[in-house]
Amino acid sequence: MTKLLENPLVPQGAKGTPEWMARARTSGILAGLFAWGVFLLWTLGVCADTVFALTTAVMVLATTFGIGNTAFGALTGERERKTLDSLRLTQLSAHEVLFGKLVPEFWTLVVLLFFTAPPVLAAGWVAGFGVGTPFAVVVVGAMGGVFAAVSAVFLSSLFATTSQAVVAGWILKVLWLLATPLLDMVVGAVLVQHVSPPIFSSVNPIAASGVLLIPEGASGSRALIPILYPLMTLFAIAVMWLWAAHRFATGMVSGGGLKDRVVHPVYKKGWGPQWLSRAVPVLRTNPAFLRELAAQVRSGAGRWPGFMVFLVLFLAPTFYARSWSMTEMGRAHFDRSRRPVTVTSVPAPEVKQAVENDTHASGGSKVYLRTYTGTEVVLEGHTTTCCLRMFLFDVANIPLPKDSLRFYRTSYTSGDLAENYGSPDTYARATRLDVPDPATATALGLENRYVSRELSNESRAALNQSSVSVGLAGAIALFLLYLAIRYSAFMATAVTGERSRRTWEDMALTGMSPREFIQGKTMGAILLPWVQMTLAFPVLLLFVAHGNLSVFEVGGLYLYAVTLTGAAAMLGLWSSATASTSHDAHLRALGVVLASFFVLPMTLSVVSPLLVAIALVACLGAAVNGRSTVSAWGGVALALAMAPQAASPLTAAVSFMPSLTMSQSFLTLLGVAPATPGAAVMNFMCGLLLMGSLGLLFWRATLARLGGATEDAGLAASDPAAELATA
Repeated sequence: MTKLLENPLVPQGAKGTPEWMARARTSGILAGLFAWGVFLLWTLGVCADTVFALTTAVMVLATTFGIGNTAFGALTGERERKTLDSLRLTQLSAHEVLFGKLVPEFWTLVVLLFFTAPPVLAAGWVAGFGVGTPFAVVVVGAMGGVFAAVSAVFLSSLFATTSQAVVAGWILKVLWLLATPLLDMVVGAVLVQHVSPPIFSSVNPIAASGVLLIPEGASGSRALIPILYPLMTLFAIAVMWLWAAHRFATGMVSGGGLKDRVVHPVYKKGWGPQWLSRAVPVLRTNPAFLRELAAQVRSGAGRWPGFMVFLVLFLAPTFYARSWSMTEMGRAHFDRSRRPVTVTSVPAPEVKQAVENDTHASGGSKVYLRTYTGTEVVLEGHTTTCCLRMFLFDVANIPLPKDSLRFYRTSYTSGDLAENYGSPDTYARATRLDVPDPATATALGLENRYVSRELSNESRAALNQSSVSVGLAGAIALFLLYLAIRYSAFMATAVTGERSRRTWEDMALTGMSPREFIQGKTMGAILLPWVQMTLAFPVLLLFVAHGNLSVFEVGGLYLYAVTLTGAAAMLGLWSSATASTSHDAHLRALGVVLASFFVLPMTLSVVSPLLVAIALVACLGAAVNGRSTVSAWGGVALALAMAPQAASPLTAAVSFMPSLTMSQSFLTLLGVAPATPGAAVMNFMCGLLLMGSLGLLFWRATLARLGGATEDAGLAASDPAAELATA
């Protein structure tokens, strides 16, 4: 321990106390509040099984999203400060450097597990999972935290700047935790399999913990995820660690090397065809545009991976629909044979008496159910207050845990036999069943018995058409979310990145105005993705031929996507101009994007009138004060007043694409009514007006921030004395 604390890479406080220990106290306080929340859930009557699932989810998300965020600048920070050579003079090996850089992350992970693991273990024990499953869940969370930390330093060794590593790191986390099951679905669709193979999900801690918590929900090879997870995760950690060590030892330079001084082809040959550069002469000699474009090409964003992203987003629904159609067809047959299973708030007295007399039954909480055949089912260890397993059974047909189910059959007798019991009425008696009857087993999903009934060709065509529409709606949602995150995140380093790299003064010395700087930065960041998206967009014509989209909808989606990219870029630029660091700018921009995609659709009916009122008040205030944002605020108010669905890109896209109204579940989730062709045109125009107005609003705000009262003033140089005082 002493040698570890003496490592020069471990940050030390004023009195020799490591700073990471002080930072970890905050994690400890939050984790203590988490433990108190677990106790509160128990007091509210939530069943232990659900508490175990909730505590596991919080622990896994905390260890994956909360670890590694400060390690993105572990090596890129040394490169930007030009201290890599000084670090090599310490005679530390590459592995010692990496370990020293990750000590704060590992310590924070230990503190998080110290406070979150006991509630998880206690909830698992009370829920009847024993010791093995809760301990395995804790191991899954711990390995997820190590993976997050090592992946952060791995990305830090690949990129030249901290900002690029931060953007790539969060994209990796989203792909790792959210997109890996979708990738498995695409593979399963290509292979035409009902159950997706766990190729990518084998490194997903959410998938591994989900199988441990709900083993009935995993079928086929996906039940092996808890076994594959430690093997695949350790392999990925080892590969990333060795790669990062190799990069530090041989591939990273402090800057200013011969390779860095090579003139990029963008500067020598121009940034595009001669006719295009002549058509936009303002960008021909713009240094911000040329440098940003060169960085995009050098990083690989302008090469074939950029095209593949759009092609995968557009073509994934066709592969997914093949598997979806087969799944939906089987579910349609299953629903015909499945009868409702209702929760009985007041169980039959004879059943309750039989449960109390059953010596093998537990004395804890119970849920009483009744099937259409009259069989009484008792789910032990659960409550009707809040039960995750009942919710999954009702929504996704995931079978209830077999070990917790008890089956009882009520028999009725009358006549002389009943008189022996002192009552002339019918006598009822409940008997425990060791094995449920076939109808009850089918209704509960314990035995999947499908009715052998062939669908007509018309039904098959309608089912296939509907499944493609559902997949297409999800692809469009992911496509718009990708555009918003990519452009806002890239532009969130436009100003703060220049300041952190100490190149803001160089840009100010060029004499550029804020308008020229914004134009150059924005066009340099969005030009190549625009080209990639334009070349990949004709793929959507396949859905036009299939009958799922119209030409108007494809063209409208393209125009809306272009407008959305401009508004997202302006949002990122405004965040970068108003934030002190790139991390704060990323947090601000991503927060706005996620709120517009996930919060606004659920609160649209309540929030949209409030947004219209705010926009009108801001427009009136700008008019009174003579500001240039009058038209922008007016456009926002007009668009929201005429089409409230335009507030969120998700609801806006569905509102002007009537073909997607075939996906009724998707519309119900967003709270959007099916659009008629006439209303679709109006919604489309309002969506363009809102995105354009927001982009103009952020443009004006950024100009005012960078150039003061006049837009044509030069870039303001920073005050070294003020920076020194701030530091």
